[in-house]
Amino acid sequence: MVKCFEKAMAYNPTPIERIVLDFEGKKFYANLHLNGSKKKSPGVILGPGMDMFKEDWYRAVERYVLPLGL
Repeated sequence: MVKCFEKAMAYNPTPIERIVLDFEGKKFYANLHLNGSKKKSPGVILGPGMDMFKEDWYRAVERYVLPLGL
């Protein structure tokens, strides 16, 4: 899944970076979606579970991935 997402990152219209955060002594792996602006912007931390993935992720795929022909 990570390899597939890394390939999809290259087609995203704005930059996405893979990051690792320290959280209570453990590693938290995340994807940082940047808006492409040099201005300071608010950040949102989204921690979806499997329920959110199956219910909502398809909308993002339809909107951003499928139009690219992936």
